[in-house]
Amino acid sequence: MTAPPDSPLRGLRAAATLPPTDDPPATHVLAPGEPFTVPATGSLVLCGVLDGGLAEPDLARGGAVLARRSAPTQAGRTGARLLICTYAGAAGGLPDLAVVSDGVCPDLLARVAADGPPLLRERLLTATLACWFARPHGAEPTWSADPVVGPALAAIDADPARPWTVAALAAAAGVAPTDFAARFRTVVGVAPLAHLRQRRMRLAADYLAEPAATVAAVARRVGYADPFSFSAVFTQERGVSPAEVRGSRV
Repeated sequence: MTAPPDSPLRGLRAAATLPPTDDPPATHVLAPGEPFTVPATGSLVLCGVLDGGLAEPDLARGGAVLARRSAPTQAGRTGARLLICTYAGAAGGLPDLAVVSDGVCPDLLARVAADGPPLLRERLLTATLACWFARPHGAEPTWSADPVVGPALAAIDADPARPWTVAALAAAAGVAPTDFAARFRTVVGVAPLAHLRQRRMRLAADYLAEPAATVAAVARRVGYADPFSFSAVFTQERGVSPAEVRGSRV
């Protein structure tokens, strides 16, 4: 897939063709109302609805959830049969959580569930991304519109290197820190500072791809004065050190 110059998919060509992991696609059958957590086992996880539907998020057959973190779901009144695909590699630039409620491609989902050859799985991911970015404001995670969480996310995105605290983010959202922290965790799925750390490390991974980047410079760009502390956090979050990322790009 080649994105037009001004397309939201510009710069995501590699992410749109992420190789599948070594694990084959998995199917999960849910009873009516049964909860399920989409596993965060790869850089990107696609959860497609093969049959039935989900009540949360509201998805029918052909709908999908793209996630870069564990995402809770719940089957609808008729239950659901889900297809789980994981993809390896750097997924920089993609949203943490994207919901495609108008259907990706039911036939393609079924074909991937049947035998899951790598090419079909790449096409499934590409089709899902295309549906997501074609929607109005599709580049934003669904929780960015939350009246409490949204302003805090916007503040982080505008200045991720700022020494944010829960109190400062709560002030940006206009609510008390305790209420803000509880609301953020409920809506996003992680604590505010955990999300900030994840956001910084994703940015750092992108910055490390720049030819002239150094680990110390990237550390400063994402809010760390000490490159050693940054390296420790990056390694814990990404499973590889910044130096190793730099070395792989040289």
